[in-house]
Amino acid sequence: EEEPEPPKTPQIKDKVGEKVTVNTIMYDEYNNKIVIPAGFKVVPHDKEENTTRVKYEYSVDAEGIKTNNPTVQDGIVIEDAEERDGKGNQFVWIPTGTINNRPGDLDRGETTEIKLGRYDFKTKTDVTADDAKDGSTPIQTYYIEETESTKDNEIAKNLTVFLTSATGNGGYYIARYEASYDGKGEKPLSQPSKGNTGASNGTQYAPSGTGQKGYLWNNIEQTDASRVSQAMYTGGDYESDLVNSYAWDTAIVFIQAYSENKTYAQQTSRNTKSYSEAPDNTGERTEADTTDKVCNIYDMASNCFEWTTETYTFGSSPYVGRGGSYLSSSAYTSYRGYDTTILANRFTSFRPLLYVTK
Repeated sequence: EEEPEPPKTPQIKDKVGEKVTVNTIMYDEYNNKIVIPAGFKVVPHDKEENTTRVKYEYSVDAEGIKTNNPTVQDGIVIEDAEERDGKGNQFVWIPTGTINNRPGDLDRGETTEIKLGRYDFKTKTDVTADDAKDGSTPIQTYYIEETESTKDNEIAKNLTVFLTSATGNGGYYIARYEASYDGKGEKPLSQPSKGNTGASNGTQYAPSGTGQKGYLWNNIEQTDASRVSQAMYTGGDYESDLVNSYAWDTAIVFIQAYSENKTYAQQTSRNTKSYSEAPDNTGERTEADTTDKVCNIYDMASNCFEWTTETYTFGSSPYVGRGGSYLSSSAYTSYRGYDTTILANRFTSFRPLLYVTK
């Protein structure tokens, strides 16, 4: 048998919690690559004493508690160093290309190919486990990702640059959470938000984002979601933007490859917690309050429809929203919905993405 390739450096597990000052390439213990943007740091993986999944290699922290070494397969979380009320914005690395799997991860083989692309994933009611792996059917032709806008919706800041970055650097980032409001209406936060479900407790809905710092940023039009997503980070060696259809669909492919939910593309809303059920009546949801967390990403299958830069070209409703919603059991993770330019309501939010440019 061939000797395994020696671990490449620097190793992510040796740099957890350390802010980088320039865009920095790192590797997990299986030689999978990740690029950390300047000003960000890798967040330690969640602590767990027991797991029913593949046995991981563990390190021991200062408290003597076993902690998972961050690996690409689990969804590596990064956080910017600028804290807002004690929190930084968090993003999850979505790898593209050939991923080296863990030894013993026999059901996945030695490597897995994550292809950057746009996928249909068939329909919620017409799918098999094999179909759901990567989505093999063509997308309906009236859904497109434009490089030049032909409608009055906002398109990707620079789709060509994103695609070049995501393939050349072996991945990109999506916000870990649906956007929460910054208190000014200027830049979204990627943090756990108060009233994050948007659900009703029978008498009232969780407050909307406008004017409510730390709450879910809903009631926003697609054009404004694009504007504030692009403003999230400027002037560095990386760009932020509203999530596009390549980023959304490839994230689903990644999740289905490396989580236990092989049909996550067809998953309907999994989070029914209402605002009043949140701890201490704060409305802020914790990990214990949700079942929709896969590969360290929250709420693609639940909570709110999310605006994207994809365009619906048939008729006068160009905006495309994706994902599951607490409002509708018929919506699901890979769902494509469209609406008019003036849509803004409590059950529609958005999610930024991040990619390096140098």
